[in-house]
Amino acid sequence: MDILIHTFSGIAVASTIAHLVPAEEKRSLSIIGIGALGGALPDFDAISLWSKFDDTIGTWLQLADNGRNIYFNTFPYSHHGAMHSLVFPLLLVTLAWLFSTLVSRIRGRSVSTLSSKWKRNKWHIITFVAAYFLHVLEDLPTPGSVWGGVNLWWPTDTWVGGYGCIWWWNNYDLFLIICGIIVLNVMLLVIRKMSKRSLSKMALVVFFAGISLGVKQIATRGYDFDYEGFSTDYSTMEQKSKDIQREILGETVYSWMEEFDNHVPLNF
Repeated sequence: MDILIHTFSGIAVASTIAHLVPAEEKRSLSIIGIGALGGALPDFDAISLWSKFDDTIGTWLQLADNGRNIYFNTFPYSHHGAMHSLVFPLLLVTLAWLFSTLVSRIRGRSVSTLSSKWKRNKWHIITFVAAYFLHVLEDLPTPGSVWGGVNLWWPTDTWVGGYGCIWWWNNYDLFLIICGIIVLNVMLLVIRKMSKRSLSKMALVVFFAGISLGVKQIATRGYDFDYEGFSTDYSTMEQKSKDIQREILGETVYSWMEEFDNHVPLNF
């Protein structure tokens, strides 16, 4: 899926988890930001396609392969590699904890215990990991291409997914479902006439109902977008994806989404 859907998926996760945070901890905005970061971060491994990658990072690290070869390969640092695993976000959280501990020691501050750090940051950690996980799972139904899925169980060399149920982009229906989750959960955040427990339950229902609807949409495209290597007609695949969206959404909503798509400087 595209980076916009991934980022909004992270926000949808965060808008749900925000309802679970105790009322005295006013962290909704920071949790939303963490969710967006977790949803977008796995695609940082696409940096090797940056036009200046070879002259900067590639040169500094003395990489044998150029950025394009790295991207379209199955190295741990390729796209869909280690950063698209279930282990990587846990590793990032651990490294962040070690770094904060080191900084505290250097500054001569008392080092917090693991339990106290968890108590203070658990909602941010849960949000980040959940948003990250959702991104990885969202990439399973995309085409196999040169990767054959994502390196889900890194550091093992096991690649999972690449089912080709959906095209890389033009999944407007999924984007609208995700936006619906966000809008409904944000509306629930400002409701004060119900107990927090009731609102939390409603937010979870909204989230899982949206996820279920999204899975249904993915499973009922009725077209195999999968391909191996580079041998595919992208224009034909993209047009087929658009035709499916037009059929699902109707001409009016589709035209709105296409207009929005044309103004977004990303594959969407």
